[in-house]
Order: sequence, then C-alpha cells, then structure tokens
Amino acid sequence: MGFKRGFSAILVIATITLILGVIVTEFYINRKEKPLEQTYQSSPAPIQETKTPEPSQTSTAIISVKRQFDPTKKFYNDEEYPAEIINVKESDLEGMKCSDWYSDDYSGGYAKHENDFEVKLTDQKLLGLFNTLKNSEKVGLTQEVYEVSAGQYCETEDNRTIIEYEFWGGGGGGANTSFIGLAKNDGSIDKIATIPNDGAAYFSCDYILQLTTQNDLYLNCGGGDGDCGAASIYSINLLNHEKKLILKCSSCSDKTSCSTEL
Repeated sequence: MGFKRGFSAILVIATITLILGVIVTEFYINRKEKPLEQTYQSSPAPIQETKTPEPSQTSTAIISVKRQFDPTKKFYNDEEYPAEIINVKESDLEGMKCSDWYSDDYSGGYAKHENDFEVKLTDQKLLGLFNTLKNSEKVGLTQEVYEVSAGQYCETEDNRTIIEYEFWGGGGGGANTSFIGLAKNDGSIDKIATIPNDGAAYFSCDYILQLTTQNDLYLNCGGGDGDCGAASIYSINLLNHEKKLILKCSSCSDKTSCSTEL
C-alpha cells in the first residue's frame, strides 16, 4: 500500500515536470522567432543629440514683418522716432523679409558681427547681388573701387527685391556712399537713390525701417567716431525716386541736437 502511494506521487511529479518542460521550450522557441523590433516595441525612441551651430554657420533667418524696428525704443540717445514713421498704420505698410546687413571682412568676403563673433556671409542671394554690382557698378569712389563694401536686401510681399549697398572710402569714411536699388527680372539692378555721407564719420545706412503701400522706403543711416556720433532717417520713393531727409540727430560729449535739414 505504501509502495503504491509512493509510486503515484512520483508519477504525478514526473508528469508536472514534463508539462513545465514543454511550456518552457515553447516560450523560448517563440521568443527566438519573434522579430527584435516587436520584442522591444514598447522601448522609448533613442535621444538624438542636438548641437548649437558655430557662429560662422549661423544661417540668416528672415521673417516677413511690416516694421523692421521697434517704435517703442529710442531712435538716437533720448530722441524718439519721428511721428511721420511711427504714426503710419499697419494697414498702410508693406510686409518685408530683410536679410542681415553685411560688410567687407577684408579677407575676400563679407561678415556681420554677432555677440562678439564674426559671422561669415553665406546667403547666396545677397552674394549674388553683390557679385552683380561688382560686375556692373562702375561709380566707385575711384576708378579702382568696384567692390561693394556693405549691404543688405529686403523681399517685399509683391515680389520685389530692394537692395541697400555701399561703397566706402576717404579718411574716416568721409566719402562713404549708400545706394538704394531694385533687382530686375533680367538680373540687373536699377539704381533708385544715392545717399552721400551727410557729415557722420564712417557713415553707413545699415538699417531699413519700413516700406509704405505708397512705396515710401524709410532708411536709418549714421556713424560716429570717439565721443561724436550721428543718426539720420531718409525716405525714398521707389516709384518717382524722390529722396527726403526726415530727421538728423548728432551728438558730441553727450550733447544731442536734431534737425530736419542737412
């Protein structure tokens, strides 16, 4: 009797062991045959490393806006922007996308300065415009000056390209001259206006402010050296080429004076 009970217990244990063996074997066979991506499909995606571009690789980001400046800030020292500019309604302004302003880096290219870094010009459109001017513009400061010294461009909502470009020269930039032009469909540039140095050292017109629906382009110019500086605003009508000084402010040793006349 005791022998039969012992034999029955052994038989039960053997049966259970056999069943467990079959289950384990099936599990490993299925696991081996299942594709890796299904086995780990609930795993999170790998984290991709993001690198901040070096200053020389920074791209020119251009966004269409109607005012290229902040009218709540001062124009020059404590002087406000003139009412003629800030009182223009948004509905009377043309949206523009403007590139940054680049100048000669004296190593065969152009650059801008950003956070103490020199950022090289890589914008192919501006490079192309500079190259066109280099090959066609023959009114440099001397017979030898054909290289464009600085400039930028703006694309309007009605598909025009406005370019501000400059030739520099003279002691203290006294002969620096700015031009406004429109790029034509044939690749050439139609000169609209010339803005000679209005008395500021190292004169430049490096800030396009806004364009009205009546084709009046407003441009910020200026310069300075040491304790003395100046800033001026011009309007240029792109249709009739009329140029007008809106306001000029100058200062020496913190004393500022402004006028609407040159």
